[in-house]
Amino acid sequence: RSSLAAGDALKTRPSSDFTVASSDIPSAVTRGTTFTVTPTINNTGTASDLQRIELRRSDGTVVDSQTVELDGGEEETVSLSDSTDVSDGDSLDLTVASLDDSSTSTVQVNDPAAFALDTASVSSTSVALGETITVDVPVDNTGGSQGTITAELRDFDGTAVDSTDVTVTAGNSETATLSWATDT
Repeated sequence: RSSLAAGDALKTRPSSDFTVASSDIPSAVTRGTTFTVTPTINNTGTASDLQRIELRRSDGTVVDSQTVELDGGEEETVSLSDSTDVSDGDSLDLTVASLDDSSTSTVQVNDPAAFALDTASVSSTSVALGETITVDVPVDNTGGSQGTITAELRDFDGTAVDSTDVTVTAGNSETATLSWATDT
């Protein structure tokens, strides 16, 4: 059986070959979040073996690992996780590795969504009791990732009278439309 311990000479290992068939590393993640990769590992050799599958950063730091035991010809999907933070820059090089094989991908690290509200427009500047007023509010996403925000319309007492979820892609704007029936 094999492990990633120092001195694990290939000649002492059985006839196994753990290949990273699919690394499943995402192309982009949002800064400040945890993400999971689910690579498929195949033992294309003829003998059973035990290996540690690692998720590594470009500096060699192992951020997660899982031990897998496979008979010859078997495959298994593992689950490995990593987290991003403000120190990660604009991209990460991540590697899924067994003793026999590895797969490296560059992952773009996007800033989270950040929202700004533009000037609202109203259907009418004066509304009689019993009529409904409609308010359109442009919602800008100035961040680096798609996000969803709940826009609320409040009455004079600060009570929410309508709300809607608005999903906005990075660098774009969507309009939230809210209504208030003035008889309530």
